[in-house]
Amino acid sequence: MQGSDVTPERGVYRFLGLRHGPGAEQLAVTEAILAGVASGASPPTLRLYSWSEPVVILGVSQPAADLDLDACRSLGFRVLRRLSGGTAVYHDADAVSLDLIVPPGSWFAPSDITLTYARVSEVIGQALARFGAHVRAVEAADARKAVTPPELQPACFGGLAPFELVTGTRKVVGLSQVRRRGVVAVQAAVYTRFPYQELARVLRVASVTGTERWTALLRERAAGLDDLLGEPVDPHAVASALHAAFATAIPGDLETGMLLPAEVQAAAQLTVERYGSEAWTLRR
Repeated sequence: MQGSDVTPERGVYRFLGLRHGPGAEQLAVTEAILAGVASGASPPTLRLYSWSEPVVILGVSQPAADLDLDACRSLGFRVLRRLSGGTAVYHDADAVSLDLIVPPGSWFAPSDITLTYARVSEVIGQALARFGAHVRAVEAADARKAVTPPELQPACFGGLAPFELVTGTRKVVGLSQVRRRGVVAVQAAVYTRFPYQELARVLRVASVTGTERWTALLRERAAGLDDLLGEPVDPHAVASALHAAFATAIPGDLETGMLLPAEVQAAAQLTVERYGSEAWTLRR
């Protein structure tokens, strides 16, 4: 592991295994756990989840005008806005999403934001190597020097951030982070099949650029696990590898659990009042 500015803790982390669910609910659960960890009611949590519907998710400050909303509606893609920054992603059942939510002072919550990314990225890289997908982390200096073509800037996987995982120059794992009252929530997305065409059909810049040219540009910058391995990948195999890698890496025990009643209640409220609301989703 990378160097430390905190004392590694011992304790119990909760593991929430891979679960498919509607988009707004999945985003709401993340925020409910974050609030629970911040209050001390919830334990540090590793959560794996996927999507029971196709969703296009904007970064918290991204303009909704980056999307062709009529195209999203006609294709049946649910448009959402997440709590973390960055730009648009498309998710469906082929994507495995990860939340690691930990309190202040945790091994994965040093004051240095990039060090948090480095630690989480290292474990995810070890997980992918378990079934032959070998990737490397982008050093912070290299990520900051990387230039994203203007045509790809509205797509999260069109650019690079520190310690995201790549094969060659193609991003395989994207990372984002939210910090509240010292609590750190790191989010990652791993695609068993990368949705080049789906993004090209809903991002306005793709139609301006020409969808074939835009898709070709994105293929140079992004990859799914099937691109690396040359064969389909089972999302459950990805989830199992992530579970095993984090069980080895976390500074404590990783025990399978479930959402607390207060988290379920908070998530239900957030689903209605925030993530299921056009006032939130289309606010920018």
